[in-house]
Amino acid sequence: APSAFVLSRQGLDPLAKGEFGEVSNGAYLLSSSKDAKITFIASGSEVSLCVKAAEILGEQGIGANIVSAPCFDLLCEQPDEYVAKILDKNTTIIAVEAATGYEWYKFADAVYGMNSFGASGKANELFDHFGFTPQKLANFASELI
Repeated sequence: APSAFVLSRQGLDPLAKGEFGEVSNGAYLLSSSKDAKITFIASGSEVSLCVKAAEILGEQGIGANIVSAPCFDLLCEQPDEYVAKILDKNTTIIAVEAATGYEWYKFADAVYGMNSFGASGKANELFDHFGFTPQKLANFASELI
């Protein structure tokens, strides 16, 4: 079968890896927080952004779960029981996508995404311009609870 490695040009911190069985479900709980108020779900480099935003929220006393979703289509195929296990409906679920991300509304209460493209510049300047910084994501999340 055709295969591809899709890699980021960004320098990203390493993440804890999930069990193969969970990864093959399309998404898995990367980290959980006792008394979580927020659950972030993201794929690719946005997962690192969620980890850093969750750290900021934790400093404010707001717990956050993080779900890594390497394959949206596989996640959609999972039984409701599995989805409920990784996406706590007692939390505000926020999908983070460096694109429009409308498909995430299937699972999320809110989507933190982009609706415009075409800007040029240094990566850190563009992330700030489009709001993809840990602090801006943490602010967005805290306003929803």
